[in-house]
Amino acid sequence: MTSPLRILHVVPHLGLGGVTAVVQELLKVQERDAGLEVQLAVLESGGTRFPKFPTFTTNAPIHGFGFRGRLGDVGNVLQVATQLRTLIRTWQPNIVHSHLWPAALITATAMWGLAIVHLDHVHDIRSWLSSPRLKNRLRRTLHRQLFARCPTHFVAVAEAVQRCLLTQLRLAADQVTVVLNGVDTEAYKPITRPPRAGRPLVIGTAGRFTTEKGHTTLIRAVAALQRRGVSVECRLAGSGSLQPAYEQMIHEASLERQVLLCGERTDMAAFYREIDAFVLPSVEAEGLPITVLEAMATGLPVISTRVGGVEEVIRDGTDGMVVSPGSESELSAAIEKLSNHEDLASSLGSEARKRIVNHFTAAHMAAQVRSLYDRLVPS
Repeated sequence: MTSPLRILHVVPHLGLGGVTAVVQELLKVQERDAGLEVQLAVLESGGTRFPKFPTFTTNAPIHGFGFRGRLGDVGNVLQVATQLRTLIRTWQPNIVHSHLWPAALITATAMWGLAIVHLDHVHDIRSWLSSPRLKNRLRRTLHRQLFARCPTHFVAVAEAVQRCLLTQLRLAADQVTVVLNGVDTEAYKPITRPPRAGRPLVIGTAGRFTTEKGHTTLIRAVAALQRRGVSVECRLAGSGSLQPAYEQMIHEASLERQVLLCGERTDMAAFYREIDAFVLPSVEAEGLPITVLEAMATGLPVISTRVGGVEEVIRDGTDGMVVSPGSESELSAAIEKLSNHEDLASSLGSEARKRIVNHFTAAHMAAQVRSLYDRLVPS
């Protein structure tokens, strides 16, 4: 009888975010697969629960480490890499499956010289991958050298991510496999929405309060709509270092009634039910955003900036709307169009749901990852 493949997932943390959702969906499927044995390594301390779905439990052993979240803290990075290497050498997984760049670097360091397959799941495109600055060129060189010291393959969540890896990390084409992100279409289902009957269009977004998420463009777009007499309510779910700056922007534009900071939301399905349209205003650092897929699965019309692999899921004008990153005028025009044409919003939302069900389900994503495991470790 063939022994199960041993898979060790490695993540920096289990905080709110799309990557945690992807790992959770993979675990849900992989734990039921008799041909797999799964464990999870969480590099940062601070709990081993999945906050996005508090009721989700896993039987997979979870190992916590003491990563403090700063790659510049070389002593801490090497300490955590040593601890991870001990776990790898003790358990002897067939594949170590890392997620996000901090986990990729620490995992590659831990696996230096080991013959075990390292599978790095690349979820986004970061600015350092293409930056000409010396420190970022050195960072790319470091990653290439570490990845070369153990058998490494890459999963790209979109073709745009694959192109970036091939170009910026100088990878060979056969080192990268595209596995499109997917979501649970039963957890995110449409609801019957009554006609707005003159009430404001309620738009929402969710993400960390950081520069790359583009919240300032969204706030300015709402201010522009307010000046034009277009009634819109905007809800921002999330938290982060820029919250005081956002609060000041909202106050200076007298938007306290139009723009609401909702804090972190663990029940995103409920959040999508509270809004009429979802907006992703990001300017960078996206791959194939899970929030976009979830909102589309819920039957919401989605307006997204042209970042990462967004155009691989949203066909502009068919099942969503796509605008230029950082363009307040394009974003406000798209929101106004949805506000003025309720039939368009309904049509986009309906087509969005079909698009996700047909092409971007969690089950399909997990099946492709399973197939890749078998290819990397032939029986």
